[in-house]
Amino acid sequence: MTVLTDRRWVGLVAWWLAGLTVLVLVVALVLVGLNADVVGAGWVGSYVLLAIAVLVYAGTGRLIASRLPDNAIGWLLCLIGLSLAGCMLTEQVAVYGLATAPGSLPAARPAGWLSGLLASAAVVLLFFLILLFPDGRLPSRRWRPVLWAVFAVAVGWLASQLQAGTTIVGGITNAVQAAGATYPNPLGIFPRHGWFSAFVG
Repeated sequence: MTVLTDRRWVGLVAWWLAGLTVLVLVVALVLVGLNADVVGAGWVGSYVLLAIAVLVYAGTGRLIASRLPDNAIGWLLCLIGLSLAGCMLTEQVAVYGLATAPGSLPAARPAGWLSGLLASAAVVLLFFLILLFPDGRLPSRRWRPVLWAVFAVAVGWLASQLQAGTTIVGGITNAVQAAGATYPNPLGIFPRHGWFSAFVG
């Protein structure tokens, strides 16, 4: 396979990620419109700002990833955009299924949980983005312990989404809480206190 063909495939993957992000974002914004009466104008405004951020992340990531495929920054930007769009979508699915039209969506509760996970993933990816900026590599080998520390914190943070006794409030904007539809974590398999709490801490 030639370098030209490799670049073409990389470009297609970058476009695919950007296209998927835009598709997810459009569906999320449709749901925002349907949920507007439940969550209020303030949350609708925050979603407009988030949508702009998603488009900037996805567009910039696609541009960098297609032109500099070896640079991790482009791919991280693409994944941040997709994570944020997914967070917005799942949060609005939860609001719609729990508050706007209760019982209409059977997966509303897992979607609300997933929105929190995707919000955490977006923040974790931002940490990696800062650490690897601007060329996609660590500044020196001495930064490797920092990279592993960020990875360990990320694992603990993401694992905290499986802690029992917590309340699902939504993803990045807490729209589920704004709609008055909070509920106990449906996937809380680890104890609230004890060894797991110490691990997360």
